[in-house]
Amino acid sequence: MHGARATWLATRSGALALGALFGVMACCQPPASTEPAPPAPTESAAVAPDGAAGSGAVAGAAAPAGVAPFEEPYFPFFDDEPTDASVSVGSSARGLLVNARAVAEDAALGILPRQKARDLGWGTAEMVELLTDAARSFHAATGARMWIGDVARRGGGDIVWSVSHNTGRDADVAFAYTDARGKPVDPPDLVPLNDQGVSPAQGLKLDAARTWILVKALAGHPRVAVQYLFVAPSLKRKILLQAKQAGDPPALVERAAAMLWPQAGHADHLHVRIYCSARDVEGGCRNEGVVQPWAELHEDAARRREALAAAALEASDATARRRGVERLELLGARAHAGRVAARLDDDDLAVRAAAARAIGTLGGEDEAPRLVARFAVEPSDEVALALLRAIAALGGATAGSFFRDAIAAQSPLSLRAAAPALAWLGSTPGGLAWGLGALLPYAVPELPAPLTWLEPAARARDERVWPTLLEAAGRSERLEPVPVLVPLVAAEDDATRTSAAQALARLANRSFGGADDGDPRVRARTLAEWQSWVKRQRNQPRGAWLCAGFQAAGYRIGELHQKNLWELVRAASGPDFLSFNAQRVLAALTQRPDASVLAPATACRDWLRWLSARRDDFRLGRPPERVLASCR
Repeated sequence: MHGARATWLATRSGALALGALFGVMACCQPPASTEPAPPAPTESAAVAPDGAAGSGAVAGAAAPAGVAPFEEPYFPFFDDEPTDASVSVGSSARGLLVNARAVAEDAALGILPRQKARDLGWGTAEMVELLTDAARSFHAATGARMWIGDVARRGGGDIVWSVSHNTGRDADVAFAYTDARGKPVDPPDLVPLNDQGVSPAQGLKLDAARTWILVKALAGHPRVAVQYLFVAPSLKRKILLQAKQAGDPPALVERAAAMLWPQAGHADHLHVRIYCSARDVEGGCRNEGVVQPWAELHEDAARRREALAAAALEASDATARRRGVERLELLGARAHAGRVAARLDDDDLAVRAAAARAIGTLGGEDEAPRLVARFAVEPSDEVALALLRAIAALGGATAGSFFRDAIAAQSPLSLRAAAPALAWLGSTPGGLAWGLGALLPYAVPELPAPLTWLEPAARARDERVWPTLLEAAGRSERLEPVPVLVPLVAAEDDATRTSAAQALARLANRSFGGADDGDPRVRARTLAEWQSWVKRQRNQPRGAWLCAGFQAAGYRIGELHQKNLWELVRAASGPDFLSFNAQRVLAALTQRPDASVLAPATACRDWLRWLSARRDDFRLGRPPERVLASCR
């Protein structure tokens, strides 16, 4: 296969060798007693898209009362780049949009009322150009308006009505319709049609002739390359039949046929997706899916920008060095991970923080020791926070040991508070050896930390460091921190209890509640439940912990295998900890290139659609109804 021009192929093997991430694929048997499934999930904020370095700083126009003013997403423009250029960053389902352009309505182009109220008429310069030109062409040929639905939010990111539309390169275009008498009419909305191209409820019918004019205007644009026109299979056939009857050039019909991509869920509109422009690619835009013969992927432009970013790491100006680091992260330039890691010792704290974030994206487990060593001497709390998150992202044994020891060194435990934990650790053969070495040295405040590099963690630092340490430990996907986290679910401090319980839930894939309850009896019961659960799972690899947690919550996941992908999608709609682990397992089993952790409801819809389009790759049947119901 030829580089980026090869279409992505999913592995067809069964259980993958996930190695250190899960330990084994075969899961243990369900626990002797299970509890009812947890309550319905509440949607949490999605993780920031890959490559989102820093925060927005450019305020938009004054917002209505009670609405936060718009902030332009931060982007590391270089001096040779126009800072007002639109940039599509990331993939269509995982990304953001910088300097969005607004779609302007006129006599030729209209935004449907329901979608207009959402304020989703923003796209890249290329997408707005495509829609504007196609509408003018359609209006000139028919005298009618072209109607569109959702494009993207200003600034990009997730929208609740779709799992794509994140980066300004997707747009929904309404079909052309006739009424029951065959008279052309404007649609009131994106009106779904049956396989015969009719909407009995609305009294509308697909106007294949005018819809073909729309398709021609989009497919034949001289400057903007369309990748897909997603459409229901039955409607694609009707549109292409009209194309042949219209007598248009065979080359144009063939090109349009290649773009018209049959996909369920598109019986009420054409979903347009365009390729990344050269400017987008230089900013970290990712093309995914089929590469058509007319596509220009701008790989040379990406390589040139990567070389410029790498050279900027040695610049005398700290701002230039920081932008170089951030751009390499956006470009996914793993080959430069070593050079980026060298910036962890930069004199400028903003450069060090950027380097830590970038290594969390670009690096592997072998970079974790360097981050841990830097944490020991880092004077800036801002950089320390970035280091904690990066260590969690890298994972591995070094990360697991680091979080165990750092939590223990800073833990507000006393010997008395630690006694229950020590008791249960010693209640079975091997239990005390498993946890005592991690817990006992830190249970008595008078004892110094056993490792000098932990001193910064034990100092009183920015108040964000302790909760961030616990949160990062929960994202590390390692079991080493479990013994020092368990006693904290009974801590006096409310915030510590809650953070520790959330971290434990992610690591163990289990929750017992009660962490937010100040009643000592509830805390004691919660601690006892955790002690019992961890004791039962103690000798198992993490893959077995994950399966036991899924099963306790009512999910039919006996092993981490591709045959359970649909059930994992269902679990992705569950509470935060279950969704987190389900998404991580799905990403590992499918080797999905743009996988990141999303809010539960969004994740379920996203994975459902992604896997539905690749069922043959993974030998999957249709998604069961229980999965469809969970993702609605």
